[in-house]
Amino acid sequence: MSRYVRESMLGSRPPAEQVTAQQLLDAPKLATVLTDWLQQIASCKRDPSEPVILAAHNGFSVDWLITYWCMVKAGVQPYEMLKSAGVVAVLDTQVLAKNLPDSVNLPTTAVRRQRQYNNKALLTALTGRPDTDFLWHKAVDDAVATSAWLPAKEMIALLTHPKFVEMNALI
Repeated sequence: MSRYVRESMLGSRPPAEQVTAQQLLDAPKLATVLTDWLQQIASCKRDPSEPVILAAHNGFSVDWLITYWCMVKAGVQPYEMLKSAGVVAVLDTQVLAKNLPDSVNLPTTAVRRQRQYNNKALLTALTGRPDTDFLWHKAVDDAVATSAWLPAKEMIALLTHPKFVEMNALI
């Protein structure tokens, strides 16, 4: 997705500081948003019995915990709702990426010279794609970037590794 298209899409929504109290009151309830989201996931399945694994970069410690507790607060039964959509697990792609071999040329931090496993570093190292195509830490762009590098041969090797379960990336 080009920067122009993305900015045009974002331009159709008011900036956060311009959202009115009425717009917040008129916004759909979390349970409705989650139901719609799970219906979209179900519509992508080739077969209704096909299992679903949700993947997100740093997804377990950030996205999943927030989503789970918001579901509980909204009176939704997270386990039952996800199970009904065929969700069997959550894959934290950052945890998985930390098992990449040293041969994958990831940038290092300036101070401690530790390998960086952020979405931007993985996109560039695994696809050669420039990181300027994305607005980082925006949900859609982060998801598109993750979906670009997750099928890389190095990641497939990790996903199919005999010790995959021991990597603790699948929750």
